[in-house]
Amino acid sequence: MSSSSFPELPASTANYSADDFVIQLVLDHGLIKPAHVAQARETLAAHTDLTAPPPRLLDVLVAEAGLDLGIVYVPPPHSPAVLEAHAVVLEPLLG
Repeated sequence: MSSSSFPELPASTANYSADDFVIQLVLDHGLIKPAHVAQARETLAAHTDLTAPPPRLLDVLVAEAGLDLGIVYVPPPHSPAVLEAHAVVLEPLLG
């Protein structure tokens, strides 16, 4: 998923890979701008608390860029009953 405006994250853990996918997805759909990612990276670079790990890039984007996104994985089979149950639970979250 390389892009000139979004350098690859290290693929050392599954979290980085999933975060990379989500960030690229929201960039592609115009929900955030490359400048938001750059600002979030600057925030991470300024992290100096050695007693705590730095926050994930995605967490910083949620806090700073106002990214509001939810991803729900529904394992197959995708029956109407299963999807309807998810829709009922998620409906109150729609703004």
